[in-house]
Amino acid sequence: MSMLPITAAKPFLFIRLVDQIEKARDAVAEATRKLANSTAALEAKPDDAELRKDVDEGEKLLADAYEELDRLEAELEANPDQPVYKLRVPSFDINAAFEEALVRLPTYPGDRKMFRAIEASCLIPSDDPDFVVVKEALKKSGGGVSEDLSAIFQDLYERADNAEAVQDIRAARLRFTKGVARLRTKHYLIGFEGVRDLDGDLVPYLAENGYPTDATINAIPPEDITAIGDKVQELNTLRGRGGNSRRGAKSSASPQPSQPSPTDTVTETVEIQRIP
Repeated sequence: MSMLPITAAKPFLFIRLVDQIEKARDAVAEATRKLANSTAALEAKPDDAELRKDVDEGEKLLADAYEELDRLEAELEANPDQPVYKLRVPSFDINAAFEEALVRLPTYPGDRKMFRAIEASCLIPSDDPDFVVVKEALKKSGGGVSEDLSAIFQDLYERADNAEAVQDIRAARLRFTKGVARLRTKHYLIGFEGVRDLDGDLVPYLAENGYPTDATINAIPPEDITAIGDKVQELNTLRGRGGNSRRGAKSSASPQPSQPSPTDTVTETVEIQRIP
């Protein structure tokens, strides 16, 4: 990966698998560093059981990191013809346009709506201790369920997840998540090469009014859509753009009760990604 001066006129070239390999290499380097520190500490205190445990855990962490790196590099070797996505560099104006479009999506159903759906299911007795503690917490809270009650809230959800009202909230959350992914791709993707359809034929990049068409977005593999969103959010941070950290945020469409809404910030550096 080579660093270039930031300019909104220069796009970021993104290859999902290459990005994953770079992050896996970072993970190997970090695991190696931690293991070296633990090993040095154990050498100084060879009878320390906690330090021995740290070394054992560090060895496993490093082995897992190498295994993941080997898997990704083997995948790239077997499939070197990877799609390349041309992304807009996040800027104040582009982020503002995305955020305006985001406001027009149906509201993300928060914890209160999920709790009301759980309550309406009548699958959990109103005097259930977990039900009562979450209900009282939501009465006092100005927002959602606090972190210390998230496991209890998750359990309530799982006990009522067959109820139609609860499934409706889950479906609304999935629609919101997918809608955000589509909007982010629409606003930040300005081209691609190497995207193929199910028959193996190259798909042309088509745009209308400066945005990729629905057919263009639908041609992109779902895992690449997710990765594009992760990369855009990463580029919206100084650490992500400056190359000090290439740890991407995880995406999930899991039906858990609490799920954060997307946020974006504006910064000013960029990297161009290349196949090693």
